[in-house]
Amino acid sequence: MTARAYPIALYVGIVGGLEASLLAARASGLSTARVLAALGVLTALALLGARLLYVLPRWRVYAADPARIVRFREGGAAMFGGLLLAVPASLALVPALGLPLARFWDVATFTMLPALIITRVGCTVAGCCAGRETCGWLGMTLRNARGVRARRLPVQLMDAACGVLLLAVAAGLWRSRAPDGAVVLVVVAGYGAARIGMDGLREQRDRLGGVVITPVIGMVLSVVSLVLLARLVH
Repeated sequence: MTARAYPIALYVGIVGGLEASLLAARASGLSTARVLAALGVLTALALLGARLLYVLPRWRVYAADPARIVRFREGGAAMFGGLLLAVPASLALVPALGLPLARFWDVATFTMLPALIITRVGCTVAGCCAGRETCGWLGMTLRNARGVRARRLPVQLMDAACGVLLLAVAAGLWRSRAPDGAVVLVVVAGYGAARIGMDGLREQRDRLGGVVITPVIGMVLSVVSLVLLARLVH
């Protein structure tokens, strides 16, 4: 069951998120059929992008067995990779479906956050993205991806808690009828900033050319989102 926790949580999170986004789409007057079509394509691309960003720092391992790259059931994904692939693709796809880009991404936020929250619970059970060992009060006895149990910082649950907080903020902005695009920009800026801090609590950090990539991507996404948000509200 432990080995299957991640794919099960991923499936439940995506399905639950899609349902939430369709409710938001209906409330905002968007075509649910078109939104579902766009979300279906972009979710597939996001899964691929998340997997590729996970594989890239570990290319020497996967180069020996390239078929493992698409074995999603074994776990291993970096959420930022999903955004880096899905967002550029949406620039052509969403307008082609006759959907307003900014409002669509506000709706899509309600797919991303439930998927993040539930998947991180699966990560906790499976041991992927494990936190550093600690003797502090915040520690919990958890396994890592190799099955080694120890008292660790519950980074996955902290990530899920961040998702819950951002979901509450997103829902509040949605109810307040914030300008189109404000919901997704606030969420991406907030999550990017949170990951800068949380990444340092992990047992293993992904590096490319000696550079720890998650904080860099988080910083870029936060800055870009805040700049766009400032332009939106002014």
